[in-house]
Amino acid sequence: MMKQLLSVFVFLMMCASAKAAIWTEENQWSEDYEKQYKEWVRTNAKVNFFSAEKKPNGEPNPYYGIRVDCADLVYSYRIIFAYENKLPFVIANPASPRGPLISNQVSRFDKVAEGIPRLRRFLVWVYDIVGTSSLNLDTYSIPFKEIGSGTIILTSKKNHHSWTIVDISKTGNPHLIYNSTVGRESGFQVQERQSWPNPFWVFEPEVARDDETKTINVYKSGSYAGFRYWRPTEFLKQPEISVPGFSDEQHTVGLGKWKTAAQSSHAKVKETIDQVVMRLLKDACADYKQRVESVRDAETFKSNLADDLAAGKTEEQSSYVRDFMRDENKPSDQRCMTYGKFDEFSTPSRDKRFVDALMLARTYLREGITKYGEKAFAAENMKMYKTIFPLISLSAADEVAKDKTEKASNLFCSLKINDTLGELSLPEVKRRLFLGRLSSNPNDAPTRRFGYPKTSKDLGSSCPAYDFQQKPYNLQEIEQEMLKEVKTAL
Repeated sequence: MMKQLLSVFVFLMMCASAKAAIWTEENQWSEDYEKQYKEWVRTNAKVNFFSAEKKPNGEPNPYYGIRVDCADLVYSYRIIFAYENKLPFVIANPASPRGPLISNQVSRFDKVAEGIPRLRRFLVWVYDIVGTSSLNLDTYSIPFKEIGSGTIILTSKKNHHSWTIVDISKTGNPHLIYNSTVGRESGFQVQERQSWPNPFWVFEPEVARDDETKTINVYKSGSYAGFRYWRPTEFLKQPEISVPGFSDEQHTVGLGKWKTAAQSSHAKVKETIDQVVMRLLKDACADYKQRVESVRDAETFKSNLADDLAAGKTEEQSSYVRDFMRDENKPSDQRCMTYGKFDEFSTPSRDKRFVDALMLARTYLREGITKYGEKAFAAENMKMYKTIFPLISLSAADEVAKDKTEKASNLFCSLKINDTLGELSLPEVKRRLFLGRLSSNPNDAPTRRFGYPKTSKDLGSSCPAYDFQQKPYNLQEIEQEMLKEVKTAL
């Protein structure tokens, strides 16, 4: 009888435990599961992971409709794989790194149905806790040879961005997946690119908290930025250097060789100069597309705000009204964004990446022509390249100053801005971008955002810009930075 009562007690305790956890663990992380995780990322981490309503096999996608930013996406893959394989998920608590760990054993969602509903609630809860600033607590620096599917790339805190490597091509280039913004107006699809990020941006010095005129070097031994992978649970509260496999190699090769070292460590075939330029221009086109979508999201937000104001809704009734600054002297379509919405919809970092992608493509093209001649490029490609960079023999700054082309057709990457403005080709948007005519300020109208003449709806100069300053790009400085990398690679 005593044994029967004990069995019942154990069964009830197991049921209570199962109910309390987000999911019940049946397995433990091992070298084999880490290999499975990397393969899972390689085959599952696609741009429509959260935007496809159905899986390829026709079954409903349980993760459809989840919105993620860059750090959320990184954590999502680890959480979902752990859930699907009944493995523990454990991370440090960003609010108290030395305190209790956060895991799938939390009991705060007991009243939510088990399975996917409880998992989705857990994901959203984790998103509110973690960020790029917490990723260094849960990961560690790895050597170039260990970079691959599932590897995370983390930037300095100044740029607060992250990517997940899906795969690496035979030419040693990554397939990166990431997201930049997240909001009610943005879609569920994430972004991808196929080039290593600019190391000078990844490791950009931080601004000192106690003195904004000073900066802190991030590219140094022990840095948290760069290539990283998940720590085993037992090393979450330990010094990073104690994690098995830790390596500081990437922080000692030099910024100018960081990308080259990553590529050469995994390249099986040499990439031609034509392939390099085309790949970089495809990345630039992807940056352009994301910018168009971001501006559309900002305009949708403004439109929804105006509709709610016209309907007489209050801040209590409309989150849109809450997210705009009160100013009784301005009409509903001329209100300024609050800090949160300004930060969400502004695009200074994205625009700088756009400049970098175009400038790097231009530098490779110019140096490639000098070293190999135009015959190293396919004739059709060269024709297209010269449409984007019409004065390639000159510096980028001189090209922009002397290029008077008002319109340039380019079927490679012409995108529709909106119904009123129509399409804008990559050569023209590049010219305006290099001239500093594109506004990163979401308070401005689409015309100003894409370098058209100013309008009365441009509020960038009259609304608070917080810590944001629109500065012209130093093309000469950027070109010299790119030239160092290109000469190292060629």
